[in-house]
Amino acid sequence: MLVVHSSSRCDVCLSEYSWEDSGKRPHAIACGHIFCRDCLYATIPPLCPLCRHIYQPNKMKRLHVDKPEDIDDQKEIDLLQRLVVSWETPHEQLGEVLEEVDSWLDR
Repeated sequence: MLVVHSSSRCDVCLSEYSWEDSGKRPHAIACGHIFCRDCLYATIPPLCPLCRHIYQPNKMKRLHVDKPEDIDDQKEIDLLQRLVVSWETPHEQLGEVLEEVDSWLDR
């Protein structure tokens, strides 16, 4: 099953996709671009906001995706900061940071 990243947003209204509000769930149109349902219904004439390809509102498809797990954003930020700071870190300490990154990516 596809998972929408927690920071994914509709490119039209810039709102996060929602699983509680059916109008804010991600929908795909014929060109393959994805927006929330409300924005697609509100686009007149029905042209893709990104590529301007015409679409039929009655043929857009709701994406069946999993809601993302709550990600510990602060842990992700801390890890990224350590990785950036480690650019000038001695080789021995860099190995520790890379191991932590690998274990984080494997979860």
